[in-house]
Amino acid sequence: MGDESMVSRKSKAAAKAKPEWERTPQEVEAIEKVHAERFNVPRLKVSTSESGLSITTEHVDQVAGTALIMQALGTADMDFFSGLIMQLAKAGGGEANEVLRCV
Repeated sequence: MGDESMVSRKSKAAAKAKPEWERTPQEVEAIEKVHAERFNVPRLKVSTSESGLSITTEHVDQVAGTALIMQALGTADMDFFSGLIMQLAKAGGGEANEVLRCV
């Protein structure tokens, strides 16, 4: 009997879940907040200058911030990470965090 009630609770929760494209901006923001608190991954800061793109993390310690993002992406290869982040920043038009969320 206990298993049936657990299944019905899960199905009710699944029925309430909206597809991503139907979520309001407030719902998306709330989900992002929970995700950020759960995984504690810093955001990227992308800025452009005459010398090109500059990408840093919103973390007090840039090395630790980079390591946290690399861990979240499942890589230890700095060349791969740098190339991926540069491509995401260029593809996102400066909105690397939005594109990175899709990875």
